[in-house]
Amino acid sequence: MRANRLKTAFLIVCFSVGLYFGFVGDWPMLFPSWAAPAFLVFLIVGSVAYWRVLDETAREAHKFSWYWGSSIGVALVISVWLLDRSGLNFIQSLADAGTLGADPSEAFTNGAYTILILQTVIYAFVWGGWWLRMR
Repeated sequence: MRANRLKTAFLIVCFSVGLYFGFVGDWPMLFPSWAAPAFLVFLIVGSVAYWRVLDETAREAHKFSWYWGSSIGVALVISVWLLDRSGLNFIQSLADAGTLGADPSEAFTNGAYTILILQTVIYAFVWGGWWLRMR
């Protein structure tokens, strides 16, 4: 029961921060330089507290899901990159159109976010499948 309360509180805080950033827009200008590291510390402390109250079954579900979610997410991105290098050139066409970012560092950051989002989404699907299989 304690794990559910921690998870709920954790998700509400993260959702609220994301919602705020989504509505505000130019969010880096509104926060002091210590806000991002402070939020990262909050995430780490919350994750450790949540992990400590989980039972062994829930821990195994998370480990299994993160392994496969991250592996498949990275494999998808690498596959797209390899296909592009084989002659499709759609990544370059996206870059020429300006959809990847205004400069190379922004394009790199957007690529890193893409990998993180893919890993997280696939993790959620694998985690749900793991629990459905075990029920």
